[in-house]
Amino acid sequence: MLVVLALIVAVASSTRYEAIKRSEISHDGDPRYAQQILNGVLRPNERGFTLAKRKSRGKIDCAYALAMVLDRADVKQPVRSPLVVL
Repeated sequence: MLVVLALIVAVASSTRYEAIKRSEISHDGDPRYAQQILNGVLRPNERGFTLAKRKSRGKIDCAYALAMVLDRADVKQPVRSPLVVL
């Protein structure tokens, strides 16, 4: 499972892929979550990879959500100055 999860996350970020290999990212062991991750497969295309379903009936919502969350985690937010109200 670790390899499949790592490949899915590699779509979002290579640094997160490394974090998964170092066991810095994990989940609580929920079997429904694990099954949705395992239902996903990477399909190569002209721009890299696409996340797709391994079986037509298996859900992969968690795999997409994980990829999106990890992608957003890599984005550095601009530092905002504190709001001052007079």
